[in-house]
Amino acid sequence: MHVKTTGWIGLGISPGRIVFQIDDYSLQIFDHSLAGGMTGADIGVGWIDNVGTLYFQDRYAFNFSKPVIDNTTMDWIGLQGREENGWTAIQFKRLLETCDYMDLSIKFDPCLSNMANGWAVGGEHIVEYPQEAGYPIGSDYPVKYYMIQIHFDNPHLESDRRDSSGIRFYVGEELRQCDIGYLTLGTESNPSGIVIPPKASEFAIDAFCTPKATEV
Repeated sequence: MHVKTTGWIGLGISPGRIVFQIDDYSLQIFDHSLAGGMTGADIGVGWIDNVGTLYFQDRYAFNFSKPVIDNTTMDWIGLQGREENGWTAIQFKRLLETCDYMDLSIKFDPCLSNMANGWAVGGEHIVEYPQEAGYPIGSDYPVKYYMIQIHFDNPHLESDRRDSSGIRFYVGEELRQCDIGYLTLGTESNPSGIVIPPKASEFAIDAFCTPKATEV
């Protein structure tokens, strides 16, 4: 969690949606289209004291009153945190399944993306697909457009750096025997998947795969 406030911050999980509680005075609930709310929410609450010590609590909301400390097992675990320049950042962990009646199961809907090719620093030159395989496009294939994503790194802000990299695809008329597919593992690089506090010298990020990811 990385929130522009000081004091305590919390993250609550309720059936159908995520509830964010920010400081002692405000309550923000996102995704109003889904069922859920304060009642029955499984909540992690944390704060940093004036000497930089992190405190993190596992709580449960029976109703719209102050959430109680989970008296079964403490499953929200604070890892590290800091408060600086009006911001509070806390890294924590919690199992997807805890077998605790005061915790909610964390489930993920499958999110599919279609990657046609990829390369990173240290990789070999991109070569053509195998003779017996190709990447399906057109017709009734659900993907209608593609985009190229390039990550640049210029830590010294040099103004004379130029880039001419790119990828060239050739479209064939003969259908190949097999379709190309890619398996990617890790945390999605978006604000909900990777949140690193400003000026952090190091920050650990954990990624999880549901059992569906390894089903044959």
